Amino acid sequence: GMAELGETLLARTRYAQLRLASVAGISLTDAAVHLREFVIDVSATGLSAQGIVDALHGDGIDPGVVVGECELLVCVTEVTSQADIDRLVDAIASAAASAASVHTASATAALEQNA
Repeated sequence: GMAELGETLLARTRYAQLRLASVAGISLTDAAVHLREFVIDVSATGLSAQGIVDALHGDGIDPGVVVGECELLVCVTEVTSQADIDRLVDAIASAAASAASVHTASATAALEQNA
């Protein structure tokens, strides 16, 4: 019934929070217990929240709603599976890693140019 649904939503939301927080450059904006929705800070990824949305839309993934330049509201529903969450996390991690490698390559090129 409703109690099981609530427990499922709490568990899946917490799973999503922990998985996303494990991605380099991603942090939770607070440590509160959330039911369904929570906000992540992507500022340390080298991408804006809109940049992540744009990168993931190409793969058919809707990562959430942009609520700030570097903040993304993520929603987990009763139909969101663990596999869906894992796919989201893997896609965000890949986008962040790509941004980091582009940033590193640009910084290396700038250093070499100044040498």
